[in-house]
Amino acid sequence: MVAIVTATPNPVVFSWPDVQQGHLRDVDVVWDTGDNRPGQVTITVGDKQAKSATAPTGTVRFQIGFGDTARANLVGTDGRNYGYTEINTRPDPLADYMIGRAFIRKLNVSVGVDSLTVTFTTADDAVGFLLVRSRATASQGAASRKVWASFSIRPQLGVGGGRPRPR
Repeated sequence: MVAIVTATPNPVVFSWPDVQQGHLRDVDVVWDTGDNRPGQVTITVGDKQAKSATAPTGTVRFQIGFGDTARANLVGTDGRNYGYTEINTRPDPLADYMIGRAFIRKLNVSVGVDSLTVTFTTADDAVGFLLVRSRATASQGAASRKVWASFSIRPQLGVGGGRPRPR
């Protein structure tokens, strides 16, 4: 019998929220020395050892982050090299599209009695723009009184800002 060492899933696919929030994903490494002799599987992520186990056959689970590469190496207790597998990560189609773009991230809208606070981050320096319309001028809904929205933009990361005037 031939020795095997495999990883599932491989490649490990990350969604846009997983990429954005730095989530880790589980990976199962399965091995069998093929000759009933004990083997040691060592998993390294980057240059750091993540897991290690010794048995003729088995499964070990570890976690990997987006952009990391891992390696599962199977070596016999006698020093015999049975083989290895590399585990890679990749973005799903939406994450692939969003990565590197200056889209809004971590959007937070807090509504108070007399205030509305909107905060967000972007991957790069950016000047924020926010358009606020009253219900009376919005395309949907209605209000019994006129409401004027005013807000200010604070400079972020050395980028200028301003204080728009209501129209």
